[in-house]
Amino acid sequence: MLKVNKPLVIPGVYDAIGAKIAEKVGFQAMFQTGYGT
Repeated sequence: MLKVNKPLVIPGVYDAIGAKIAEKVGFQAMFQTGYGT
């Protein structure tokens, strides 16, 4: 991911279902906080 010369779009997810959806639609990375904020 670091050698690609374009922005990395990262969705914010708050649970496992959101993470699975983001993975299924093709995101390479996800963002989740420790306390859900």
